[in-house]
Amino acid sequence: MTSKSKVDRRILKTQEALKKAVKYDLLDKPIETHINELREMCKAAADMDFINGSLIWTEYFDNNYTFFSMMLTSQGAPYFRNQFLDFLLEEFKDEVDVTSGINQGFNEDVIVRFVASAYVGIVEYWFTNEKPFPHHVLAEQMGTLLDLKKPIFLQRNFGYFLFSSNAQSEASPFF
Repeated sequence: MTSKSKVDRRILKTQEALKKAVKYDLLDKPIETHINELREMCKAAADMDFINGSLIWTEYFDNNYTFFSMMLTSQGAPYFRNQFLDFLLEEFKDEVDVTSGINQGFNEDVIVRFVASAYVGIVEYWFTNEKPFPHHVLAEQMGTLLDLKKPIFLQRNFGYFLFSSNAQSEASPFF
């Protein structure tokens, strides 16, 4: 009896490990397909501004809502999130200029990781909150935030962070 229960636990652990391995193997192909589609969209949008480029992506996210929401709200979320983040890190690294402007003197890896992580975070937010606003609003706002000609940055001011842009400024409490 003791021998049989040990075998059963081993079998169960093996089965569990195989299920996890197969699950991720099965996810690899659709994730790779979607990321390749996004990569092709990046190439096609290379000459566009960030708003229009983001619109192409958010429209794709909206059209494939079921897949992306499942990937970002299920147990596979960390796996997909890491794949998506790696893809964005690769795509954004060619967009950063640390030799002049607002990024001058910054470490390129820090900026790229910051922007890519923010992008993943807002896309994840959009899916996990069941599209709280239309995809074109998401695209416009992400594109504006990514547009290096109109940087939006945080500035500390007596316990508030100011979200500053060329024409507007809105204070929001931080503490």
